[in-house]
Amino acid sequence: MVKVQSHKNTAFILTLLCVALIGATISIGQYGVYVPLIVLLCIRYIYDIINRRKGLLPLEDVYLYAIYVVIFYICTLINGDGANGRNSLLINYGICLLSFLVISKEIRSEGTMKRFIRILICIVIINCIITIMQYYNNPLSWSVWYFFNDAKTTSTAYLVNNMNSGSQLLGKSKIFCPGIFPSVVNNGYFVASLGVFCFYPQFSKNRYLGRIISALLVLTILVTLMMIQQRMAFFLFIIVTCVINYKRHKVATVFTIILAAIAFELVDMQFDESVIGRLADTEDKIRATLYETGIEYVTTHLLVGGRAGYERINEHSAHNIFLNAIMYGGLFGGIVIIAIYFRMCYKAVRIIVLQFNHRRNVSVAFAYSLLTYNLISLTHNSSLLTGDPIIWILYAMMLVAQKYEVAKSKTRIAMDNRLC
Repeated sequence: MVKVQSHKNTAFILTLLCVALIGATISIGQYGVYVPLIVLLCIRYIYDIINRRKGLLPLEDVYLYAIYVVIFYICTLINGDGANGRNSLLINYGICLLSFLVISKEIRSEGTMKRFIRILICIVIINCIITIMQYYNNPLSWSVWYFFNDAKTTSTAYLVNNMNSGSQLLGKSKIFCPGIFPSVVNNGYFVASLGVFCFYPQFSKNRYLGRIISALLVLTILVTLMMIQQRMAFFLFIIVTCVINYKRHKVATVFTIILAAIAFELVDMQFDESVIGRLADTEDKIRATLYETGIEYVTTHLLVGGRAGYERINEHSAHNIFLNAIMYGGLFGGIVIIAIYFRMCYKAVRIIVLQFNHRRNVSVAFAYSLLTYNLISLTHNSSLLTGDPIIWILYAMMLVAQKYEVAKSKTRIAMDNRLC
């Protein structure tokens, strides 16, 4: 009976975490699911405290993020932002912190983390199928999109309504494949970061069949990212693919790269916009302008920042986590966010480097995923500042997995010493 209850508790927590991951895109009528979600997470965390469950993770980053939230709120009272999206951001921040705290207290086995990875793979592959269907303008795929996104409140809905036949082609300016998300940017973040997990789980007891399934899923991710047309997401996933494959099959990976380079020269292939769309254009004058004006703006609004003021100048956010950090929370809030950002990236890189030859370690999979998501925020707006729960969920899972792997390693060493 206890075992069944444990499974039920695990299923409940994993369900909450999955809703947190994609919840920003879900609309019920004109309302989202984050308000009831934060209530459920809060109740769960209070339940854990009452039952005196100990947390596995250190809370320095939680405290730092809480300090940032206070600074951010104070800045909005001074810098002219006012209530411009403030309540939504505060709810997002609360979900981020509660997700981390609940994972710290609730996730108690490596098996649970592997189960969570399988769920994430299923979600991302379903989203990929919907994205590919959108590329071919399949009506069912747009019905699914409208189910997850309210047309009255989603700013990109006009793109779907005004889509013409034949516009969904690489090289066309109106290509729009958002999957289940409000925009292609959100879709790129999601597919590139969670697609990494397709390299890790055992899909079959037969090693070769498992590799074939994994390769097909990775190919699906690459095709989807091609259709999404988000450059940073696409190139980061390519880099991660090369690194992971080099780690597993060094000679084969190097040979494949050399062969591809030779074929590229011999065939004289031209990867222009007619072939791979905007992925061929690595120069971005719009972003260059955003960064230039962003630097000018933060230098004159250094102390308290101001998102609204900058958006009035450019009609866009700064598309960079460092510039946005100061615009959201001023100098002091920016310092705190940048500190958290580098702490997360450092820990992820450290796990990847130290466990480079450990092929199946769960912590490495979460590290790649977290690092990918955070690096995309160098050229886009979704980040720690917008309160994306996926960042804190991946971070907490990575740290918990690392703890279990270290404990397992110590146990194995102790047993070997006894045998000796």
